[in-house]
Amino acid sequence: MKKVIILFIGLVLAFICKAQDEERPTFAIGTDMAYSHGYTNLNLQYDRPGLNLSIIYNHKPNLSWVAEFQAGELSGGGLKPYEDKSGRAYDNRYLAFNMHIDFRLEGLINTEGTLFNKNGHSLLNFIKNFYIGAGAGVIDNNVTAQRYSIYNPAYRFPGTDHSINSMISARFGHEMKIYDAVNHVRYAIDIGYAHNLVFGSGLDGYNDPSSRFKHTSTIGQYRQIIIGVKHYLKDK
Repeated sequence: MKKVIILFIGLVLAFICKAQDEERPTFAIGTDMAYSHGYTNLNLQYDRPGLNLSIIYNHKPNLSWVAEFQAGELSGGGLKPYEDKSGRAYDNRYLAFNMHIDFRLEGLINTEGTLFNKNGHSLLNFIKNFYIGAGAGVIDNNVTAQRYSIYNPAYRFPGTDHSINSMISARFGHEMKIYDAVNHVRYAIDIGYAHNLVFGSGLDGYNDPSSRFKHTSTIGQYRQIIIGVKHYLKDK
């Protein structure tokens, strides 16, 4: 494994150079299936599907600005002790808007010559299609929650069913480009991971006092495993 890492670093350092202008259209639209998983103060969390829609502006071969709309679901907890020791449960049908910038190795790696050109199948061509990104946005939480304790029916769990919270995100992934007959990028298959930090207690709808219930943080989190398709629009 150590040798593989050293080889990877060596290849990247050996072929970094100035940006190469590939025939990549200025704009693209993307559709993703996103499997979301929350990280809140409840014991058990579930994976739930969602949908992301993106408008992409390719500023440079290695740099894109993305406006992303998310519609998904987060849920967790339950009435059994292993699901949540306090008997809390929630389901959040959320909507979110996120602006992020993605940085690709493509455009910084020298692909001139026959071995490393965009039509080849080299390790370097695989590496250059990785990307990392970061962004910020807002999430609109619409929560259905177990509001009364099953152990103490007179106690109502504090919190709110609807809230809007700010968030920041980080992501990484890999894009497999599909070219048309004249060697222009037309489509891409995207596989990625995104992690979102949400400020406030809106994800699960509970705002319990830490003196009585597990409440380790006022920052909620959710992650998304993303599988999607991008369609690059032809420039006029």
